[in-house]
Amino acid sequence: MNIEKTKEILLGRYSKLTEEEKEWMMENNRAWYNRYLFEYEYHTEEYSNSQWEAMWLWSSFGQDYLRNQSLAKKFLSSEKKMNHVMEMMQDRKKWYNTRVDEIKHLHATGKLTKEIMAFFISMFRKENFNVFESYVKDPIFDTGTIVQFRSNIGVDAVLQEQKWSNRTSYYGADNRTMHNLKKKTLMVLGESPPLGGQIYASVYSHKEKQGGSRLYRVLPIGDTKVYVVVEKFLKKCRTKAVKDARK
Repeated sequence: MNIEKTKEILLGRYSKLTEEEKEWMMENNRAWYNRYLFEYEYHTEEYSNSQWEAMWLWSSFGQDYLRNQSLAKKFLSSEKKMNHVMEMMQDRKKWYNTRVDEIKHLHATGKLTKEIMAFFISMFRKENFNVFESYVKDPIFDTGTIVQFRSNIGVDAVLQEQKWSNRTSYYGADNRTMHNLKKKTLMVLGESPPLGGQIYASVYSHKEKQGGSRLYRVLPIGDTKVYVVVEKFLKKCRTKAVKDARK
């Protein structure tokens, strides 16, 4: 895309904001490339091509704008979805603020618009974004679905609880557990509720056909122990034996 087209798109997207949205974004901006765009009309000298390219790559109005707008729209589609997504973001955070309290406050005061929510999304740290997107998107598996692990099962695909004194933490399962589960057939018991402990396992990005970091409770067929697993590494089991078992 040439620079003039890039400039036109960026300025056009910014111009669609209300004055209230512009004011809020200016006050809460944490990125220089957003500020370049916000302050463009006050500059007497034209920005360089490299600055416009950087704004396209890194500002809230550039290459990820349409994706973030779509996620914001879906997030705001129902109170139930909003509450669930924010609850899971709080449960899965490791070290950093998820900005959930800010989102809740704006929603309660009637100031949370799609544009402001998309701006929030653009500022999420990677792990917070991965959790957000995974729970905004619809789940891949329903309760009762028979599944098995994909061949490319990753580290931390299964979460394991560890307790010290009154503290509960979750890490990726050990190699022995993973080896035993890889070839098992599993039944989805439902989405995992908030775990309520510090979760140190990797938070995977969302892929349209595979899902993302959403967690499920699964039960290996013929076993009694329930496991918490990551959506991205599961697939529906279509073997004849499984079809016969469900008759």
